[in-house]
Amino acid sequence: MFIAAALYLLGLAMALLPDDLRQKRELVVLQVAWIGICIAILGAFVLVLPDHQLAGIGSDRLAYEDAYAGAVHGDSPDLDIGFVIITEAMAALTTSSNLFFLLVFLATLALMHVLIAQLFEEKDWLIVYFFYFNYFVFFNGTMNLIRQSLAIGVACVAIACFMKDRWRMACLLIALAALFHSAAIFTFLIFLAGLRVLTVWRLVAIILAVFALSLAGVTEMAFDTLLAMTGTYPKHLIEYASGLWAWREYPGGVFRIDFLAFALLPLAPYLYFSLKGHAENPQFATFDKLMRVYLALLIPFCFFSYMMFSDRYILQVWLLLPMVICWPFLYIEKTTGPLTSAVRFALLLAVAVLPNIIDYGASLLRVCQELL
Repeated sequence: MFIAAALYLLGLAMALLPDDLRQKRELVVLQVAWIGICIAILGAFVLVLPDHQLAGIGSDRLAYEDAYAGAVHGDSPDLDIGFVIITEAMAALTTSSNLFFLLVFLATLALMHVLIAQLFEEKDWLIVYFFYFNYFVFFNGTMNLIRQSLAIGVACVAIACFMKDRWRMACLLIALAALFHSAAIFTFLIFLAGLRVLTVWRLVAIILAVFALSLAGVTEMAFDTLLAMTGTYPKHLIEYASGLWAWREYPGGVFRIDFLAFALLPLAPYLYFSLKGHAENPQFATFDKLMRVYLALLIPFCFFSYMMFSDRYILQVWLLLPMVICWPFLYIEKTTGPLTSAVRFALLLAVAVLPNIIDYGASLLRVCQELL
């Protein structure tokens, strides 16, 4: 506990330093070392985490433990082919599912870091990672929804390629990501960001319109009609749709307006910097493209919001949110004074812990409704 508290305070202190101090080489090395130590501790946590302690971050990993145990005994998991391949390959080497989860966790972080390293200067990595390490969604994704988070990691590399206009490589990587989790196929929507006609606010209008159509039952009818015409119905979609009748027992995804509202938080800095006259700033162009990529990835969640586990379609957006929120405050408007630096960091940290507040608030509301 003492080590964790000391690391937290050290990270907080370094994150609050003005930019001109954080860019000194000695401090950059210290910040990178801090990130490495935190990842090592989290990795050790993943390696030794007892099964019964997973309730706080979700229980999906238990299903992956069963699938891995089956692979150890020669039974092929009923999962996406890419994940099956790496599961069976690891099962041939070790019977330890926790070691497998550790390697997937580290691989996911390494893949996400490709995008982080492209978007952020080395001196700013600590701020981004501090955000992630205080962000419930990060732990729920990388330690629980491990198959999808691995796919999202590959998709992050695809987004990095797209941001540099390497479209062919982006396509190949998205196809690879879909081998680990089929929902990653929707990452192809990032190419909508390449259409200049689709501005940030037009994408917001599309998102809200699609969500409204989903609330009205239109997207469900349209999708069912399409599947009936093609004669296909993916297994995971059947499972997600079947939960529609049990949403009161698990309101994890059905018509979650609060999930959508949280995902739209980056619009606040976008509007702020637009109104402050930064639209002509060359750095703003990068932020604008990043925002359009981010918003395009929200469309599947809005379309499938009628499904019980539609929150799976918003996980990619949530894992990108720290990067999208941090970027404009670090690069569009330079803040060098200690007061402005503290205000900036307090805002970022508040956004990081907001999912916990929403989750606890929703739980409290449900309890109150039951009592009444």
